[in-house]
Amino acid sequence: MKSNARPVDGFGRGHMMARIIGIAVVLVPIVVWFAWRDPGHLVSSAPASGTVVEYQKPIALLTLASGDRVRVYVGPQGVKAGDVLPLIADTYSNGSVQYRVNLKALPGVAPPAAH
Repeated sequence: MKSNARPVDGFGRGHMMARIIGIAVVLVPIVVWFAWRDPGHLVSSAPASGTVVEYQKPIALLTLASGDRVRVYVGPQGVKAGDVLPLIADTYSNGSVQYRVNLKALPGVAPPAAH
């Protein structure tokens, strides 16, 4: 008499478990990192500026007035060493400060049209 039941495949089950464990090994640290690095809520924003030290599309290394160096996303517009970029300094509830380029204050960028 023939049986339709498949034999237990230990290799297939082990391979599936290895995949699940492999995915978990990659995803769990990413999720933990995102949860751990949460700076809290935005407390304040202030204008700042930084001088470009180097630019590797699309990231620029800037020196701030305090002497600190930060990397910011500048985008595809070309900047060169020595350019001064307008920044916004965002201060968060955990005390961290994150910088971003003030795109509205960049020279040569037209403000959005009013509707």
